[in-house]
Amino acid sequence: MYFWKTDQLVDEFKANSISENNLKNYYLATSVLAFVFYYIALLEPHENYLALAVEAIGSITVSVLGINAAFQANGGVLGRGFLNKMISIFFPLLIKSFVAGLILGVLLAILFHSETDKSIITWVTSISVIAIQVVIYWRLTVHVRNTNA
Repeated sequence: MYFWKTDQLVDEFKANSISENNLKNYYLATSVLAFVFYYIALLEPHENYLALAVEAIGSITVSVLGINAAFQANGGVLGRGFLNKMISIFFPLLIKSFVAGLILGVLLAILFHSETDKSIITWVTSISVIAIQVVIYWRLTVHVRNTNA
């Protein structure tokens, strides 16, 4: 399994050398990370419901557009192995986004302790979540396209 080197995973897809067992492991790892991120997010409940609504609508929009873009990058209805590629490639991208999230968390903690208005921090957090998702789906689309190159 590749935890960081997405390009090497893409090369395995190109060579059609990724095993069913590895695909299963990527499914499991991606599911576990999704649960971990979900429960971490529950630790800090939202107080600004407008920011939460914007984040939710933005996240849904980015997900729908991103998945459709990756699907088209895979060749659309004529493409092969879309879910295998998407879920497997998503795993190292989630690891990278977790690292970016940690860095963002440190920056937000600095803002919090500098007595910045809490509503500003909430909006920065919500916009950052959407921005990270945009980057994840952009990279996913690029990598899925490269599996067919």
